[in-house]
Amino acid sequence: MSAARPKYGGYPGQSRLAGACPGDEQTLMWRPSSGQAQAPRLHRHDPESSPKETVMIDLKPRGAALRYSHAVLGLAVLHQLVGSEWMAKPWRFKDASAWQIQLFELHEWTGLAASLLLLVLLWSLWRRYGADSLGRFLPWLGGAGRGALGGELRGLLGGLPRLQAPDASQTRVLAAAVEGLGLLTLLFFAATGTAMWLLEDDLELMHEIGEVHEWGALPLKLYLAGHAGMALVHEWRGEGLLRRMFRGA
Repeated sequence: MSAARPKYGGYPGQSRLAGACPGDEQTLMWRPSSGQAQAPRLHRHDPESSPKETVMIDLKPRGAALRYSHAVLGLAVLHQLVGSEWMAKPWRFKDASAWQIQLFELHEWTGLAASLLLLVLLWSLWRRYGADSLGRFLPWLGGAGRGALGGELRGLLGGLPRLQAPDASQTRVLAAAVEGLGLLTLLFFAATGTAMWLLEDDLELMHEIGEVHEWGALPLKLYLAGHAGMALVHEWRGEGLLRRMFRGA
């Protein structure tokens, strides 16, 4: 017979946050109850309880590979966005200047290097989260994740009329979901950009893929603005988010 679980105050039907292993990530165990608002709260894991859907909530310091690849990849993406405004595209080389063609070549090789760096970042995330990576960064794929994500969105939107935003600890699922969207956008760029590089001898097909490649520009700009903007908001509020991101604290 299992021991009685400790009780916590807060919202009815409150979620449970359980440690996957001592000192490691913690897992949000979403237990919805009809008609009641849900909010995440720390709770010890009961190993005898039945398995539930989980959303990974990371509370441990980031490793060096993850932090540095994240920072360098961010700089590479900014370079790609800025350079693409002035570079010439291969199907327009005949009307382009020499420096515009050089800008494209730099864009091409920087993109290939960024694609390799993206693989390093994904490998670091896999090492960190393992099989739970998909549930962490794409929480809307499961009922537990959608419930947690909806709860955090309601909390965020509810504070907007008062110009108040929840602190970073109250939007972990939302932040991970945004990061997931950013990773998907970068994967889209890496796949289409690599295809263009492999097919550079077929200018017509390269042109068609290039037009698809450009579809991701606006989503990427919105992602970068939102991601960086919210990081600065949390830093301005004294939560030390940037310090934890870059120093692994």
